[in-house]
Amino acid sequence: PTDRKIRALLEKASSSCDPPLVLEALRLVRKLSVADSGVAPDPGKGYSSPELAVLVAEVATDLSSPDRTEDAAQNYRDSMIKVADEAAKLYRSLSTASNQFMARICLVQATLIQRGAAGRRGAGLTDQISKAVDLVMAALDIAVAEPRYKFLVY
Repeated sequence: PTDRKIRALLEKASSSCDPPLVLEALRLVRKLSVADSGVAPDPGKGYSSPELAVLVAEVATDLSSPDRTEDAAQNYRDSMIKVADEAAKLYRSLSTASNQFMARICLVQATLIQRGAAGRRGAGLTDQISKAVDLVMAALDIAVAEPRYKFLVY
């Protein structure tokens, strides 16, 4: 039930440009994904799919886009960047599998790094772009290694 609630929050946040719903979704994912002790909980006890962290990261990345002109998107841009980054790190802490979700997280992180490189010059720009390209290449490696993930290339 909570998985469905999180998905519904993210769908509404995306369709109506409502960043506070993404914050709520991240709170719920965090609550389900990490036990009070700081370790991953037993899968039989309310554990949510790591995919939910990927969905949070993707929606937050979309809402943080400089192309979004809605007032809510502009007002929450910085917090959505932080949410996307936190959700990506959360996913990486829950899973190291080379699957479509890891590829999607690599693409989210590459997008965030690329946006952060805007306005930089010289070595700072080169470093950021290099990191973004490395992440895109990691996503491509995953996508081409498994035929069912080739859709990620497009």
